[in-house]
Amino acid sequence: MSSNHWTHQEKNQLQHLVVTVKQPIADIRVGRHNQSSIRRQDTRLGYLTTRPAHIDWSRRQKQELRILNKAGYSCSQIINYNLLLNPPRSAWAIRNQWRRCKLSDRKVSRRQSQKKSWQPGEKLLFDEYLYQHSRTQTPEQITLHWQVCQTTVTVRQNELGLKLTRQQVMQLPYSLAKQKRGMERIKRKNKKRFRQKRQQFLDHLNLKADVFRQNGYADPTKNRTCAVCQTNWPTHRTFFPTMDKKITLGNSKAISRYLKRKCRLCERDRINTYNKKHRRQKRSVQ
Repeated sequence: MSSNHWTHQEKNQLQHLVVTVKQPIADIRVGRHNQSSIRRQDTRLGYLTTRPAHIDWSRRQKQELRILNKAGYSCSQIINYNLLLNPPRSAWAIRNQWRRCKLSDRKVSRRQSQKKSWQPGEKLLFDEYLYQHSRTQTPEQITLHWQVCQTTVTVRQNELGLKLTRQQVMQLPYSLAKQKRGMERIKRKNKKRFRQKRQQFLDHLNLKADVFRQNGYADPTKNRTCAVCQTNWPTHRTFFPTMDKKITLGNSKAISRYLKRKCRLCERDRINTYNKKHRRQKRSVQ
């Protein structure tokens, strides 16, 4: 802080530079006074123009803002094309009032609030990471590591010429493990859904059997034991898979359809085990 007192000549010089010459306050030099002292003296003498007082939003101007929103104009378009009438508003004031009137898209606002703010030099580190790991990591892994959206990763990889094709991404270890987890999850859901449908059909058959017994008839539904899990199930294609076999009857050929000895779940487990073994053998040959 300057300890020099302002003389009458220095005040006249400051008045001449500000009022007559209209020189910016940052370029003014008066004696040994620093910028803080010059600004304080300028404010005391009433030469420094202050910011205009805040003007409240009138009901008419708020209504204009809502009308422009219904017409399809965005907040940026209203600012760029100066669509609001007097009094003029700054971009900050328009955006602030736009948010207060709840005219902004919540999804866009949420995305903007979650947008990554890069620190100085962080983008260079991000590019170096892409050069090192784009061939070994999926965009999803890079997204989780850097806490950015996946579009940011793929767009930057495309700009640097590092983007892999979908087939290459699907062959990475992370993608293969994710596919395996997805298939296991689908299998569990299918098994659960099949058990529910099977139980519903079993309840229906038991209800029919009760009706037959109440009327004095024998239950026509026969049971069969699964050769693997040793569980008794009704002899029906809902519980046992069917198999077609070509047979010859004299000079004509026909197809005989019969039920397998394994229930559907045990047969499905056998097929899955066979497929896994076949895939392992195929990889070993390659």
